[in-house]
Amino acid sequence: MKTSLDCLLDRLKGGYQFSLFKDLGVLALFTDRHDNFSFRNNHAPSVLKARHDFLGQVGINFKDLICVKQVHSSRVSLVTEIERGKGSQDFDSALVFSDGIITDVKKLPIAIFIADCLAIYFFDPAHNSIGIIHAGWRGSAQKISLKVIELMNEHFSCRPQDLIVAFSPSIRSCCYAVGLDMRDYFVESLIEKEGKLFLDLALENKNQLLSAGVKEENIIDSRICTSCHNEEFFSYRKEGEKAGRMMAVISME
Repeated sequence: MKTSLDCLLDRLKGGYQFSLFKDLGVLALFTDRHDNFSFRNNHAPSVLKARHDFLGQVGINFKDLICVKQVHSSRVSLVTEIERGKGSQDFDSALVFSDGIITDVKKLPIAIFIADCLAIYFFDPAHNSIGIIHAGWRGSAQKISLKVIELMNEHFSCRPQDLIVAFSPSIRSCCYAVGLDMRDYFVESLIEKEGKLFLDLALENKNQLLSAGVKEENIIDSRICTSCHNEEFFSYRKEGEKAGRMMAVISME
């Protein structure tokens, strides 16, 4: 019998895709720890092969990929055909100092990289536009989720109520112990257990999305904790500097 998670995700070699997005003509993908996908954590030949093999199975040419140099900010970059391939084959050509990407160009894959932080996918079927963001605690505190909604409205006339949003695997509140200083940034998404504070990144971003007008039924959560499931996903909290990076990609077909 299929579980609710099976209905949300389709298994791929080396990762997953969100079923609903696929049904709507959008590829929303994330990888597992079978390979490292970031040039920051490995030498180029193996990263290039990993990107080629994973994306090739769904018909994406990895050389079309657009990547950013993530800095835990709230900056989101608008990309067009001009940026196609930036960061696809080396780190230096990636877009500088950004943690999100939006576009309305079809067959233009955009990506971010994670190893505990949350990847959030956006799709507006009414205006054929997409976005993806890297939301760690700093980006979440700076409300990067609201920033991408603002920019998709500004550039593509998107309305929050039309957006379909998905959350990748990330470290969850069961494992994400944080210091008392986090009370300066978060309120409802902090959970106290046995005298310790735990941050719920998914809840924080969900609340931000709801406050902006995104419908709760349009928010899809993989509900996977990268720390609990470290055997399948990279976790910086568990592995430290040796942790590789998963890739999260979205592209309109």
